[in-house]
Amino acid sequence: MRATLPRALPALLITSLALPALLIAALALPAQAKDRVSFSYNFDPSHDAAVWPIAAGRITSDLIDVDLKAITIPAAAQAMTTKQYDTIENGVLSLEDAEDRGLKMTMLGIELRYKPTPVGFGIWAKSGSGIKTVEDLKGKKIAVGGLKSTVFTMIRIAMQKQYGVNVALNGGDFNFVEVPGPGMLPALLTGRVDGAALSHIQSYDARQSSDYVEVVDSGAAQPTVFGAPVITSVIMGYTERVEAHPENYRELLRMLKASSDYVTAHPDEVFDAVGRADKINPAFLHDWFAHYSDIPIVVTDTDITTINREWVLATEIGATKQAQDVRKWLWKDAIRQ
Repeated sequence: MRATLPRALPALLITSLALPALLIAALALPAQAKDRVSFSYNFDPSHDAAVWPIAAGRITSDLIDVDLKAITIPAAAQAMTTKQYDTIENGVLSLEDAEDRGLKMTMLGIELRYKPTPVGFGIWAKSGSGIKTVEDLKGKKIAVGGLKSTVFTMIRIAMQKQYGVNVALNGGDFNFVEVPGPGMLPALLTGRVDGAALSHIQSYDARQSSDYVEVVDSGAAQPTVFGAPVITSVIMGYTERVEAHPENYRELLRMLKASSDYVTAHPDEVFDAVGRADKINPAFLHDWFAHYSDIPIVVTDTDITTINREWVLATEIGATKQAQDVRKWLWKDAIRQ
């Protein structure tokens, strides 16, 4: 008797033969596109270093792609209003300004937490100008990066508490003027201004030179005035976007924290790469991360207390309308420590 094949076998053979073709077709399909989350941060090599591991592909994600953009402090204020970036590094006190403009913002994390006594944080003058004390600066023109910036507000607070001077923007002891960052040192050298609140890298350059003298050392006053390392800038996002896709923002914070940790673990790699890209001496970055500030991303209870104290002091000098509790803006999924 001749053996017969089961009737189902031809179908099984066809199916098995088709599997490789189906697999090839599946592999040929484009990968599912990831969501994109944009993040704008302060235009400074130190901040370039903080996100370099993401930009260089050392820190990656299966969930999102991150679009990084360095912008100036004045541009950050404008960008917050236009909503052109999903997340923004901005001065913590700008949360109040955003609320006044009808913008619903969420604070996602801490971007800048200063060292206990940060170096170079204050007001500089040109050597030989005759300006050696705060009294010498009275009535003089002082360049700042942003009149409403939180960094400048902290300097004003320190000056008022240290020396008892009037730091009002109008009618005070000093003539504060807004000057774009790159133009600050030239303005000081040429005498167009008498003092300047220099940027991070400018204050580093000033410390390496005999051409400048630090008249106001706000960093040295920090422990007495604020009681803890100052928080100047935070990461914020638009509440409606955060609530619509919380998983993307949790992932962004994870990546930013991992990026910051990578910098700590591989400083030579990161600082050499950023130095080449930004055409600066990597020694600045080593100095900055050792003596100026941290980029922690995480939020501690001490940070919250410090920010709230900053708000009280800012209100006293008229920089903000009223003391605030930052917890009303703090995201429930912020990385806490």
